[in-house]
Amino acid sequence: MRLSGLIARRYLVSRSNRNAVNIITGISLLGFAVGSFALIVILSALNGFEALLFDVYNDFHPDLKASAVEGKAFTPDSAAVERIKKLPELAHLALTLEDNAVLQAGNQQVICTLKGTDSNYLNYSGIGRHLLQGGSLEPYPGISGVILGEGIEYRLGVHPGAADLRISAIVPRRESVSIVNPEINKLPLLHSGTMRMDDEINNRYAIVPLHYAENLFERYDERSSIELFLKPGADLERVRGKLEEALGKGFIIQDRREQNKALLHMFRTEKWATFAILCFVLAVISFNLTGALSMLVIEKKSDIHTLHVMGAQPTTLSAVFLKEGLLISGIGALLGMTLGAVLVLLQQQIGFIRMDSAIVPYYPVALRFSDVLLVGAVTLLMGFLSAMYPALQVKKHL
Repeated sequence: MRLSGLIARRYLVSRSNRNAVNIITGISLLGFAVGSFALIVILSALNGFEALLFDVYNDFHPDLKASAVEGKAFTPDSAAVERIKKLPELAHLALTLEDNAVLQAGNQQVICTLKGTDSNYLNYSGIGRHLLQGGSLEPYPGISGVILGEGIEYRLGVHPGAADLRISAIVPRRESVSIVNPEINKLPLLHSGTMRMDDEINNRYAIVPLHYAENLFERYDERSSIELFLKPGADLERVRGKLEEALGKGFIIQDRREQNKALLHMFRTEKWATFAILCFVLAVISFNLTGALSMLVIEKKSDIHTLHVMGAQPTTLSAVFLKEGLLISGIGALLGMTLGAVLVLLQQQIGFIRMDSAIVPYYPVALRFSDVLLVGAVTLLMGFLSAMYPALQVKKHL
């Protein structure tokens, strides 16, 4: 160990008297520990919510989705669809048709997005794992069922299987020319299931059979999208290339992250904004370290002079206090990050912080090694910057 490091360690661990410098140093170390602890816990909580919501959205959205560049619907090429169906990586292909509609139950009306699809879509998309009750798009022969988002169900005031209160879907007819008083299509539905997912999905979407959507929207040969669900371990980029080759130009092909780009951007912005605020708090805490080291320089003035007379260079003496700052911030960061990581891992394994009436029973957290490295690097940087001013003041005491 170099001389400066040895002296810095001795200054840190060999103090026998309890004076103001020791107290402020202890407060500085505790401040770094608390700051790094808070960073680890809060970043892990944001990671947990991000992972939870993307799991929910991944259950709702397909692995790959192809939609028209222009217009809300297109007429699919049957030959291209058949080529796509033959891909070995494909588990299920769904042709969907969706548009906005008004759902009416009694005197209650709600504007939502009706998504028409086949009955297998519920299983391959993962929506089936989020059904509270019911779940069939054709509960009885010849009767179309609707699976409502929980928010839509609440606003309509209905429940699955209610025989005394039927639901109707209402849309303007395509050939209607009057904007003020358009002709409408109004078709009946039976509430056959409820899904609980994210609030945006719960308050926006309702799932109906494809043939019902065709009749309601009067788009018998048109579709809104081609949705692909792949087998586990499938090469997504290879399938994307095959899909582009089969469909040609005029289509937008998106994976799950691209379908949720706005959500991903929101979480990234929230995470880094929170990180910046906590780093600012940590920077304020680090001023304690600057004060403690400045007082230590004054206290050790005679030692500094003695070492200089014995041949120690000014840079070596300055390095003593730089390393002292790194030791204090590093030990504080190690303590804080260790406690934070232990708390997060306990929450992951035991779940002692609960969430009532939520998608999951326990508060979601996710510890990422990259966050640990980042917090450690930022804390050490704060310690280094806090020690620079006291280290530069050493030359004044020579």
